[in-house]
Amino acid sequence: MESEFGNGRAPRFVARLLDGEAMTDVCREFGISRKTGYKIFDRYKEHGLEALNDRSRRPVRYANQLPAQIETLIVQFKAEKPHWGARKIRELLVRRPLLSDWPRMRSLRQQIESNSGPIRA
Repeated sequence: MESEFGNGRAPRFVARLLDGEAMTDVCREFGISRKTGYKIFDRYKEHGLEALNDRSRRPVRYANQLPAQIETLIVQFKAEKPHWGARKIRELLVRRPLLSDWPRMRSLRQQIESNSGPIRA
């Protein structure tokens, strides 16, 4: 639910709709769009009062995040051999039978840079 609609306003909003008031009038009074009003009301109908609490905006997963096992190996290689770049580290990782689908060079480079600073070519 939108953070600007917090502070216990959602249950009052839903209660007024359940009392039979028109969606347009209630939305206007609460200062939200009808689209947002229907979203809140549909959430209430599907999941009850619990659905009206604020929800985390944190993504369920991060698309470009490497598995922890691979991150650990990258950091370990870079700590042991600081002069190695992403290309060399990727080659060493590919030779290990840990994954079938290895990360792209860009992902490796970003991981290395986030842990040890920019890579010098």
